[in-house]
Amino acid sequence: MLYGHYTGHNESIQYSGGKTVICYDPLWHTMEKNNVTTYTLRNKYNVSNSTIQRMKKNMPVSTNTLDVLCEILNCRVQDILVHIPNAK
Repeated sequence: MLYGHYTGHNESIQYSGGKTVICYDPLWHTMEKNNVTTYTLRNKYNVSNSTIQRMKKNMPVSTNTLDVLCEILNCRVQDILVHIPNAK
């Protein structure tokens, strides 16, 4: 177990031509556990569609966005993302 309670990640996900170092897979599990959908994020909490798309592609988002998601989902940042060390 590498990162708290989250053990799975997809190391083949890439963005900007490089290997990803942040993966949002825990977010989708946390949302499912809390019965929150992307529709809810967009329409009830005003999270932009572009932000949701960025997270789906494991692209960077602001720390403000992470804070908002933690508030919405009543969770810790570890329940939203995982850092995958870039193998050298």
